[in-house]
Amino acid sequence: ALSRISGLRLISRMSSFRYRGAACEVRAIGRQLRAGTLLTGSVRRAGERIRIAVQLTDPESGYQIWSGQFDRELGDVFAVQEEIARSVAQALAVTLSPRETAALERPPTRDLKAYDYYLRGRGFYYRYGPSDMPCAVQMFTQAIECDPAYAPAYAGLADCWSYLYLYSQRSEDILRKAEEASRHAVELAPESAQAQASRGLALSLNRRDEEAESAFMAALRLDGDLFEARYFYARHSFVMGRAEQAVALY
Repeated sequence: ALSRISGLRLISRMSSFRYRGAACEVRAIGRQLRAGTLLTGSVRRAGERIRIAVQLTDPESGYQIWSGQFDRELGDVFAVQEEIARSVAQALAVTLSPRETAALERPPTRDLKAYDYYLRGRGFYYRYGPSDMPCAVQMFTQAIECDPAYAPAYAGLADCWSYLYLYSQRSEDILRKAEEASRHAVELAPESAQAQASRGLALSLNRRDEEAESAFMAALRLDGDLFEARYFYARHSFVMGRAEQAVALY
């Protein structure tokens, strides 16, 4: 949710999702907190109740800038995400634009099972192991079954098919699946940087180079800090023979 706020720049401290904690560095652009602020937290679940503890800390002095604890029903998880994001932005003196406010209020899904499957899918995907990618495909597929309009799940599925085509199964069927899933993601959420990045990779693998370029540019315009946008675009640039651009993006 914080990544949707233009006044903040987030740098993840991990390469995968973890259910028991998370940490990322939040930089307030153009403000006094240029050195960075550490956002840490924990999530505990007991039945249908969740407790989320969040802290903002100055990493140099150790001074706690803000902290909060949220006890909610599991069904309120999307609302509490919005509440935490707003609180962090307020603590860092960042003003939300009307567009950002609307984005925070509009979660990509309201189906908890779909959301859970999606997070598990990303967890498997980022492990990049031979047995992990089929598990990721299964998780993203189940997320889509729970919510057929869940764009991030289609983007995740497209990334899996693209990865399998690149490193495992060079078949036209796999390539077609990557193209179809990425197209669904963009149709459902054209303003999603994740969807545009996934679309760009699938188009690149299909050698639809101009369309891929447009998708990558759209992804960077929507979220210049998105890892997949830069990484997939770098790969495309290298294949196109633009080595300097690829190096800069990598």
